[in-house]
Amino acid sequence: MRAECLRDGGWGEVSLLTSVRPHPPRDFCRALAYAKGKAAVQDHLMYKFLAGMIFMAALAAFVTKPGPDAAEAELKSQLMTAISTQKLGEQDGLNAAALLACRLDPNSCYDLLRSGIDLTYEDRYLYAKLDLDGFERQASCYGLYTKFYCPGGLQKQ
Repeated sequence: MRAECLRDGGWGEVSLLTSVRPHPPRDFCRALAYAKGKAAVQDHLMYKFLAGMIFMAALAAFVTKPGPDAAEAELKSQLMTAISTQKLGEQDGLNAAALLACRLDPNSCYDLLRSGIDLTYEDRYLYAKLDLDGFERQASCYGLYTKFYCPGGLQKQ
């Protein structure tokens, strides 16, 4: 006869095969049942922990999503970056003069350029989407955790 551990921690005979081994001790069977149960509990706790972490990340994203004021600041940042990276030698006379004036007084230049740029702010619960379009350039930015990320920056259409 062969003996195996049962679910309740005891042991029982499961076949008519002969064996030279004695039945497993009850303590071994109980320890095996305990280990299997503990592993199942640990798996369950791991999934609960993972679900809790995902919930906390979503809650933090919802609470710290940047608003329209941050979108306006990101537009100004993107414009100032575009102005600073333009080369004066690539521009014709009037455009080079405007670019030079923008570099000398960025705030008044921003006010002038802002009137020609279409800014679309979309609230998408966990993040914000910002679309910039104007002066033959466009950008799509995503706001998450108090900051906007603009992959590629302002690009020519």
